[in-house]
Amino acid sequence: MGLISKLFRWPQISSTVRLSMRSLSNVEESQVSTDLLLGRVVQRTYIGVERTPCVQVRCQRSEFNNYLKMYFNKSFDYWALDPTSVAGMGDTILIRKLEKKAQPTSRVEHEVERLIYKYGNIVDPITKKRVLRSGFIDDVEFKRNLVEEILETPSQEENMLFAEKTVVREKRLMERRKSLDESIDCIKP
Repeated sequence: MGLISKLFRWPQISSTVRLSMRSLSNVEESQVSTDLLLGRVVQRTYIGVERTPCVQVRCQRSEFNNYLKMYFNKSFDYWALDPTSVAGMGDTILIRKLEKKAQPTSRVEHEVERLIYKYGNIVDPITKKRVLRSGFIDDVEFKRNLVEEILETPSQEENMLFAEKTVVREKRLMERRKSLDESIDCIKP
């Protein structure tokens, strides 16, 4: 042992002291069980000689801070069996805890229950429409087509001033709105 290691020896802390130090902490772990969890696939791999498909799932759990009286999200990673290979990278899945007998290793404690959302294909559960960023894809395409129709279609008069072009565009927009309002009124009972 060198001189430096003798001078700066780290104290050996027993497990009972560590537990008492944990009780002094202001953070309380969540009391929610890990039997059924929702998370996102972070990694795919195969385990064992049979090359059983397995995924690493990152789940959010809340921890309560007694000092601040607030919950904070903390990420935990769990390994889950994926026998049907249904989950891909980035997918949101539901995992269920396995019985002790069914666990292939001590680290793999869960199994993929079902696929909730495929990565990149988010569907609003109420309207059943696909979502892109903060809007529906139908609305985004409608706005894009409307902009092309109003702004990018060539005017009949190319030699118009800016103010005149603006008036023509506003007139086209108002006509388009009227036709849409009429079509919506026809649909309503």
